[in-house]
Amino acid sequence: MSEYSKLLEGIESIEIAAKHKGLAKLGDEIVNMVYSLGVSLFLTHPTGEKVNASILAESMKRSGLRHLAKSRANAHSIADSAEAIIAYAFLQQKITISELVEKILHGIGKKDYPWQNTQMKREADINALTELLFFIKSLYFAD
Repeated sequence: MSEYSKLLEGIESIEIAAKHKGLAKLGDEIVNMVYSLGVSLFLTHPTGEKVNASILAESMKRSGLRHLAKSRANAHSIADSAEAIIAYAFLQQKITISELVEKILHGIGKKDYPWQNTQMKREADINALTELLFFIKSLYFAD
């Protein structure tokens, strides 16, 4: 039993986790921290960047995890589901903060840098979060 198991009482699956508002709030903090750290390491200077909901929503679609969010969800609600499943995987100790940052770095590094415009930066951000979500998907779903 992990030190975090109390936080997961009543949350028996990733499907339930994806719709849990408390996990989404915790996940928001985790995602923004690991994203900011990953981008800071990539750029070699500290940043305080936060992840935009539309980037998380697009990453959920590209990773094949969109089905975990409510069927008629808007971008913000889909982003909440992404944050909740990231928190769920972390609390289950299936992924560490270091591994989350590593996935961000790996994904962001797949796009050419320096980014020439905001669309190129957006694509790098989507790649970073998609990489992270693909990894989480591999932990819970057999392909």
